[in-house]
Amino acid sequence: MEENPDLKSYLSLGTAIVQKQAGIIGLDLAVAKVRKIGGILVDDSGQVFQLLGDPIELLGKLVEEYVRLSGEAAVKFSTQAIDSIVKNNPHLKLPKQLQKGYSSAEEFLKSF
Repeated sequence: MEENPDLKSYLSLGTAIVQKQAGIIGLDLAVAKVRKIGGILVDDSGQVFQLLGDPIELLGKLVEEYVRLSGEAAVKFSTQAIDSIVKNNPHLKLPKQLQKGYSSAEEFLKSF
């Protein structure tokens, strides 16, 4: 199986989202929510270190889990959390939960 060349960027996206949520809902709860999702491995500090499966789908599930807890504000905070990563990697595909009508980071950035 071929490794995704953007895997590090997707790990960074996941970590940024988890750590942003940790600042809002607390680290323990933020990490516990991630661990409910099969396929995302996270350490106790909120660092996502492995994605087992499609990273776009898994990050979408991550955002959905936080939305169940905090509502649509979780999408706003997640989008803020990934802003700098997206700017540095405009070719990345984003999960629909973070697209707001855009299929890639490049299209997302053009909206600003």
